[in-house]
Amino acid sequence: MTALFSQDSFRPAVRDNDRIAYVISCMMLVDWYFDRRIDIGKDGTIRARGRFSADDLNNDIDITNFARCPRPAAAWLGYLAPHHRSITVVWQRLVNAGVAAPEERGRLRRRPHRALRQVLASAWAREYLSHNVTATGASMPAVALWNGVRALGLDARALEMQEPDVLRQLDATPLSSDLQPLFDALGGRGRRRAPRRGHP
Repeated sequence: MTALFSQDSFRPAVRDNDRIAYVISCMMLVDWYFDRRIDIGKDGTIRARGRFSADDLNNDIDITNFARCPRPAAAWLGYLAPHHRSITVVWQRLVNAGVAAPEERGRLRRRPHRALRQVLASAWAREYLSHNVTATGASMPAVALWNGVRALGLDARALEMQEPDVLRQLDATPLSSDLQPLFDALGGRGRRRAPRRGHP
């Protein structure tokens, strides 16, 4: 989520919280996939490899029952994104890490106010991409992150990336067949098309 604050640590570059929630939900599934907590079938069906608990979603007890049955990726997005559940979960991770302030809610606010405590955290996405791309290719987690950034409508300029070779590798490396169903389901949620190329 720090990518949202790439140019200003106090003002998010993307203000559509529904859109953010679906992209963050997709990236949570990516995270669980690389942690070997879920399997993704060729048809996009997601199966939990172990037991999920309430602690996985900030004491959300319903995740235990939801994760018991194989479900399509779209169903997982539909579970994680509504009410901005995924945003709250990931933001709390940043709070626990000491780089973000707790959400501020008020009667006159239509949505929670979120702010980073560490300005350098806004560069995490850029630094991760830069360190996980070489002249011969990009790691699949980096490619997944890049696709998530683009799904938010952000590009290299928003991340302040000025490394053409890195961007070319990210654009040239396709998602793995395991991850593609996640982003297909995300695309089915009517998100706006991200820029084809992110070069400044």
